[in-house]
Amino acid sequence: MEKRPFRFRKEYFSIEGIYNIPCLVICTGHGYEFKTYCCKNCGEIYVVDLEAFRFHQTSLNALCKNQICQKCGDSLENCLVKYPENIFYEGRVLKNNNPIYLDNSNTNDFTEAFVLS
Repeated sequence: MEKRPFRFRKEYFSIEGIYNIPCLVICTGHGYEFKTYCCKNCGEIYVVDLEAFRFHQTSLNALCKNQICQKCGDSLENCLVKYPENIFYEGRVLKNNNPIYLDNSNTNDFTEAFVLS
């Protein structure tokens, strides 16, 4: 598993009466299709390249088999949740019911995330 830079834009959400919860939303487009997940124990962000995912005809469980979270050491088979649909904030996972716009907005903000492959 390697860490690579991806274009993310920072957004702030209001969830369960808590305002301005920071979140990184991956910027897709230009032929790239990515899905993000986070560890529900520590919040580490992981990226799946969906084009490669479909090409190899694999499942997320198969991809995560025998892999551990690079931050907390938990098994990725048990600890991944969709992100930013779920946000790790102050030690717990919050369900994000806000609209999430996945677009290729003009941002030059690069953040590194682990690639599941």
